[in-house]
Amino acid sequence: MLLLRPFSLVYAAIMEIRNLLFDMGWLKEEMFPLPVIGVGNLAVGGTGKTPHVEMTVRTIGKMWPKARIAVLSRGYGRHTKGFRLVRKDDKPEFCGDEPLQIKRKFGEGLTVAVCENRRRGIRLLMEQSAIDIVVLDDAFQHRYVKPSVSLVLTDYSRPYYADHVMPEGRLREGRGGSRRAAAIVVTKCPPNLQTKEASSIKHRLNPTDEQQVFFTTLRYAPLQWAATKKEDRIPKGGKVLAITGIAHPESLLQHLGEQYDVEHLAFADHHDFSPRDVKKIEQHASRATLVVTTEKDITRLMSVPGKLPAHLLQKLCVQPIAVSFLFDGESGFRDLLNKYIPEKD
Repeated sequence: MLLLRPFSLVYAAIMEIRNLLFDMGWLKEEMFPLPVIGVGNLAVGGTGKTPHVEMTVRTIGKMWPKARIAVLSRGYGRHTKGFRLVRKDDKPEFCGDEPLQIKRKFGEGLTVAVCENRRRGIRLLMEQSAIDIVVLDDAFQHRYVKPSVSLVLTDYSRPYYADHVMPEGRLREGRGGSRRAAAIVVTKCPPNLQTKEASSIKHRLNPTDEQQVFFTTLRYAPLQWAATKKEDRIPKGGKVLAITGIAHPESLLQHLGEQYDVEHLAFADHHDFSPRDVKKIEQHASRATLVVTTEKDITRLMSVPGKLPAHLLQKLCVQPIAVSFLFDGESGFRDLLNKYIPEKD
């Protein structure tokens, strides 16, 4: 990896100059007359942005039940361009798998849109929808929008202080970029993370006096049948075929391995499943009691041209996940949002 360091230094310098131009006002950041909550990271993929976007939406919804919330994403992996409101019956190629996952989970109670130009996306959301709050998904480096508050996520297993700028590492910009955030969230922590280790991590993150640090863990809900979304009569034990097209499936595999004998069939992050992939899955599934995939993957798997074979669908389950705060972080997170979101009547 040392061979890549010169390229990383050049890339880091370019990003540093870009950030300096924004900080000095030569490149303009736009603020909007409504709260904008940014959820992003320094690294490329794998920090759990989507569950944290969903958690942020739920928290806002509990605190301000009358607030009309919108999620705006770029819509990574879609085959369309420009602004688009996401519908529950959309396909991933129209809007991206993660925005579709969010829309299907929250339904008509949440506006979800995609637009690669976030400024234009917010303007069109304000024009076309009656909204009070926007949650920006994966927009930490999109500095043409100045959020009311930004959350920067970092993976417990590979925190940004132990990483490097691309291409030597996975960082999109230097570690100092984290100082733009109001809060740093260490994600995918072990549920039994000890206070002493958390303190050590916080020390190495080196937050400013104004920044808050939160620790979260993934919480796995009971499996659901893909066809019905129900949890009834799912076998316990036996062999499971795990199908993943996500950046870091390790925690999922560990969770499933506590209950099942797991065979893993891995695809690239945001992989577009094809009929050939389905045939491959069928071959492996013949030896399994259940086939388990993620909430993100199921949107793409169910959109493969032609229906999934009935015998495969009968075994197919989805593993829902949610986020839980450690060390009573939820109350601190609510306090943080209270600072930036005016109370809704």
